[in-house]
Amino acid sequence: MNQLMNLIKPESIFFLNDAKSNAEILSFAADRLFEKNIVKDTFKDALLQREKEFPTGLPTQGAGVAIPHTESPFVIENQVAILILSQPVPFQMMGVPDHQVDVSIVFLLALTKAESHLEILKELMHIIQTPTLLRAILQSKKVEEVLDSIQSFVLSEGNQ
Repeated sequence: MNQLMNLIKPESIFFLNDAKSNAEILSFAADRLFEKNIVKDTFKDALLQREKEFPTGLPTQGAGVAIPHTESPFVIENQVAILILSQPVPFQMMGVPDHQVDVSIVFLLALTKAESHLEILKELMHIIQTPTLLRAILQSKKVEEVLDSIQSFVLSEGNQ
C-alpha cells in the first residue's frame, strides 16, 4: 500500500463541482497534470481515447469509482490523481460498456512503467473495496481529509 500512498500528492487531489461528463472530468485532470509536468501534451487525447475503448467505471459499494489510465509513453512522472465529484457522473462500466456507472470518485493513474499498473491497481482495489473509506473520501471537504482517510486506512491495513 505504501507504493500507492507515495503516488498520491496533495496537489493532485481535486474537488469538482459541476462536472457534466466523464470527458470533462478527464480533460480537467489531464490539463492539471500537464501543467505540473507530470504528463506529456499527448496524455489527454490518449486518455480520452482509451476511456472510450476500454471503459473504467466500477460499481462499488459506498460510491461509484472510475480508474482511468493510459499507456506509459504519455507519462513523465508517476502520480495518482483523485477527483471527488459533487454530483455523480456516468462512466461506461468496465467490461460491460453498454452499462453505465454513476461515478463519484475518480482515481486517475499516470504511471511511467506498464509493470507498475498491476501493482498499483492491486493496492487501489483494497481501497475501492472498502465502502467506509470511499464514503469518507466522498464526504471530505479538504485535501488533507482525503489524505488522512487514505493514510489511516493504509496504516490499519499494515497492522493486520
